[in-house]
Amino acid sequence: MFTSYLSTKTKDTELLQAKLRDLYQLFLYDTIFNSPQRLTFVAKGLPAAKLAYGKGPGGEKVDLLTLENIKQSDLEKIIKKYMNKFQDVELVKKVIHRYSNQFILKVKEDALEFNIVLEVSKLKSDWKRGKYYEVGVMKSKDWAYRTLAQVALLSQIEKDNPEVKQDE
Repeated sequence: MFTSYLSTKTKDTELLQAKLRDLYQLFLYDTIFNSPQRLTFVAKGLPAAKLAYGKGPGGEKVDLLTLENIKQSDLEKIIKKYMNKFQDVELVKKVIHRYSNQFILKVKEDALEFNIVLEVSKLKSDWKRGKYYEVGVMKSKDWAYRTLAQVALLSQIEKDNPEVKQDE
């Protein structure tokens, strides 16, 4: 769907895949932060640093915290809505733990294939807006697409992911 557009810009397969992953992650964040449970989630991790702050290498794992309990069925509805938007995405594995859920999504577009791992963890402490997270715009320099999301502060992401600082 998007590969043909990107292939006119670059022939480097790894770069092409990274740019495509950014776009599919933006769409995933958009689906999550436009759901009825949007105020429950905070994005953190490498993709959040890259898409919200333009820092770090990004990665395949989309890391979310929940500020309050969320039903398993509500999470699955969000995933289903995302997959309904894109026929190129399928759920290949679901792992449910006491404090976290992991969904492994496979994206197959033309000759490219990659995973996006969505991990949703229950926050065990009380995070306050402004102190630990803020509302920010998530975007990629390669795409004219943006979405609003609750994102962990860059200092918090750097503390959990030292490779964000090293990438500067």
